[in-house]
Amino acid sequence: MLLLAAAFLVAFVLLLYMVSPLISPKPLALPGAHVVVSGLLLLRPDLRPATDARPLTALPQALAPRKRRPRGGSPAALLPGTVPSGRASGLGDPPPLHLAPPEAGGRCDWGQRQPAGSWSARGSVTGGSSGIGKCVAIECYKQGAFITLVARNEDKLLQAKKEIEKYAINDKQVVLCISVDVSQDYNQVENVIKQAQEKLGPVDMLVNCAGMSVPGKFEELEVSTFEKLMSINYLGSVYPSRAVITTMKERRVGRIVFVSSQAGQLGLFGFTAYSPSKFAIRGLAEALQMEVKPYNVYVTVAYPPDTDTPGFAEENKMKPLETRLISETTSVCKPEQVAKQIVKDAIQGNFNSSIGSDGYMLSALTCGMAPVTSITEGLQQVVTMGLFRTIALFYLGSFDSIVRRCMMRSAKSEPEDKTA
Repeated sequence: MLLLAAAFLVAFVLLLYMVSPLISPKPLALPGAHVVVSGLLLLRPDLRPATDARPLTALPQALAPRKRRPRGGSPAALLPGTVPSGRASGLGDPPPLHLAPPEAGGRCDWGQRQPAGSWSARGSVTGGSSGIGKCVAIECYKQGAFITLVARNEDKLLQAKKEIEKYAINDKQVVLCISVDVSQDYNQVENVIKQAQEKLGPVDMLVNCAGMSVPGKFEELEVSTFEKLMSINYLGSVYPSRAVITTMKERRVGRIVFVSSQAGQLGLFGFTAYSPSKFAIRGLAEALQMEVKPYNVYVTVAYPPDTDTPGFAEENKMKPLETRLISETTSVCKPEQVAKQIVKDAIQGNFNSSIGSDGYMLSALTCGMAPVTSITEGLQQVVTMGLFRTIALFYLGSFDSIVRRCMMRSAKSEPEDKTA
């Protein structure tokens, strides 16, 4: 009887693996893709957002985009040197995508391999001047994508552009840079996305990397910090996504990536301002995925752990002792490792993108009513939920113990300070 049950279980699992690809989205072909990496670089809470981007003056007239003033602010600037010399003619009108037209069964054939030199998709990365965003742009560029970087810091944008261009696999690839604060003015964001699409064609993949963290105890954080983090971490992803979604639905082609955090799955000491802004991204992603899935547009939410980026280095300078000790229970990842996983999951159309065993466990524990992209994924969540919850209780107990020890240490140090 046991052998029969085991054989039935094996057959059932094999059947799931066979059926699973039938409900999974077809992979997005990156060669020729326009990937937009969007966001802004804010490392310190005292930095104020820029209201005006530098005007475009250094490009020859033939290469300059048409001047258009956004309805709500000053024109954002394409940075000097972003369009290679001699490529003005035809750059704004790339060859058409080699995809099945929408009327052919209502779906585009994402899985077809494109011939050399053809265009298959285009993407954009916000927050692409450093850290995870820059590494995502490099990973996509290595696979033949055309890149648009959107961030606030112009100097870092140009540095990132030069670094990314080293990984070109053909002489037709382009890295376009646009300086704008994606969290302040939707009309301005919409305007610069249109500029990017005029140069490189419709966006096929948008990667939202806008992010900022200000750790601290709840009562010690300024009220304005909560507003600022919600604006940057949440609206900084809403605005670029809103600017590209209509075109994606019309073309029935698209990937939208939201870079959240493990602090967007689990609320931790010291992150009372940061965690809610990252939790909000998941709610947006789940609702948006339900809306756009019938149009062959897929949403991915990435939950990276602590990652060795400039922003993380600045965050560590402000962390309370409790937050720092809890963070030290896990290792710090390299941004290149995180970027590879994000790009892989986005191409496959996976809703969740996690890193390492801890990330996998957190994603399974917090899956709730989140979409699944395969029967296998759903089955794994069902089977592992009990075990992972048991492990999580030990983690939570350890975190509570750290907080209590720090509180006791603080209570002991107060009398000593008063007598000194």
